[in-house]
Amino acid sequence: MKQWSTTIRLARLGVFFIIVLLSACSNDNQYAEVPINTIILVKIVSPNDNPETGDSQQLQAMGKNTDQRWVDMTDKVQWKSSDPRLADVNETGWMTTKKAGSVDIRAEYAGQAVSVKIVIKN
Repeated sequence: MKQWSTTIRLARLGVFFIIVLLSACSNDNQYAEVPINTIILVKIVSPNDNPETGDSQQLQAMGKNTDQRWVDMTDKVQWKSSDPRLADVNETGWMTTKKAGSVDIRAEYAGQAVSVKIVIKN
């Protein structure tokens, strides 16, 4: 019968990273290194936080990994508008403003959410 053990090592070389070593205790030990790049922070990038009524723009969601790299998460988050009467946002992050007012656009990923306030001008 094989016994499995997991060793987690944390190291700091300017950035944090995690290496998981899985080893099988048998006649021939096997090792596999598996990096874990978990998203630890999500932010929304908006080309214009004060668009005019009728404007459209592509919003972008950026995620920061445990290895401190920013990755494009735009197609992985769920987009929502706090008030679809003022602005719509579709599943790709394309936002269209409808009328003047203040609206929060929200991006959700893995139970975490971030939002950006958009003030729509006439």
